[in-house]
Amino acid sequence: RQTRTNGEDPAGQLIFWSDYLLDSDAKGLMFARVGWHNPQQQFPRGEVTKVGYRVKEETLQRVWWRYPDTPVGQEGIVTPLLTQVESFDMRFYDGKQWK
Repeated sequence: RQTRTNGEDPAGQLIFWSDYLLDSDAKGLMFARVGWHNPQQQFPRGEVTKVGYRVKEETLQRVWWRYPDTPVGQEGIVTPLLTQVESFDMRFYDGKQWK
């Protein structure tokens, strides 16, 4: 689903992949995903969350937000995943070929 960042209008794309995204030292990746369980809607949130991946100081980090539409100034929650990362690259399938 489309997301909003800093209270702006919804972004036109679903997957973001660009240099220095999320303050990454290299490329960064960001998208919304479903599957964050909220049994019986007991928490004041849905089951969609915004997630990103970046490399900071040779560490692959996961950055996530509790809500897919974030207001101005809301910082993501950072989880280190892997150290000694030298590069971070992705390929995307457009329905016909990998790019």
